[in-house]
Amino acid sequence: MKAVASSLLCVLGLGLLFETDPLPEGEIRIDDLANIGSVYLNNDQTEDDPLSFNYFRRAHELSQSLKVSLQQPKKIRRLFHDYYLFQAKKYFESDERKKGLDSLERALAFDYSVSNTHYIYANELLKMGMLEGALRESLEALSLKPHSNEVQLLLGTIYSRLPYSPYWVVFHWEQALQQLIGLKHKTLSQTLTRIRNQLGLSDPKMSINRSDEKNRIIDLLSPSLSPLIKFSLNSDIPFDVNSRAPQEILRYTIMLCQRLVLFPDARRDDIHYQLGVLFWKKKIAFLLRCIIWKKPGTWEDNLPTFQN
Repeated sequence: MKAVASSLLCVLGLGLLFETDPLPEGEIRIDDLANIGSVYLNNDQTEDDPLSFNYFRRAHELSQSLKVSLQQPKKIRRLFHDYYLFQAKKYFESDERKKGLDSLERALAFDYSVSNTHYIYANELLKMGMLEGALRESLEALSLKPHSNEVQLLLGTIYSRLPYSPYWVVFHWEQALQQLIGLKHKTLSQTLTRIRNQLGLSDPKMSINRSDEKNRIIDLLSPSLSPLIKFSLNSDIPFDVNSRAPQEILRYTIMLCQRLVLFPDARRDDIHYQLGVLFWKKKIAFLLRCIIWKKPGTWEDNLPTFQN
């Protein structure tokens, strides 16, 4: 009772997440359901998490009952994304990494556009030694937030542990270096000087932020990119994922993201289409796995689906 009272006070007094007008007579609006669910999610009471999920689901059901012009699918997707991201962090804190990764997959299934979620996912995969998965997620994070210093640093770290060209390490760490100060800048600068010396670059002190140096490294990296495969524009029969090994699909996805990093304006539409098809296939496979393994009768039954 105390928790409920505190929750309602927070909603009415603080207007968490979204500003709300007074409740219409006999109606509870989407934003109010979202606010109440968010209070339950953030009150440090794990036993209240099912209540949070149920309020978010009610917000979804209310949205679906409205005219299309009044529905709020993006907002509701973000609610479920935040819910599963919150669950993932709890699992990682208790060292339940498999459950944490599954929750991150669910979060991204609801909203793939959050760079920080990909960054968190990449870090967790790196800790588990799943380096190519970490590379894919960090590249996704960078594509969504191109000037992120944290992601550039992470990418350099991942590349330094993989048998990719060491020029990738230079490419990302040089761009991170310009945003660092103090001891971090000095340490990374010394590391880059050593790597550049080993690679025989003309001047270890010269940054790739100079156009001539950056172009040189891009020229060295681009031959390592495999050619694009032609995808059908018929979404019912896209690139035959089922005939290819998961590792092959992962590496092809990595290559697509690398192309976006090196050549952000070259065949951008084609690459995003292919990434969308691959994510669609991955999402379908993940949801099927959830259906197969989910225990019946749990409060997560009947996960919401969206029409747009």
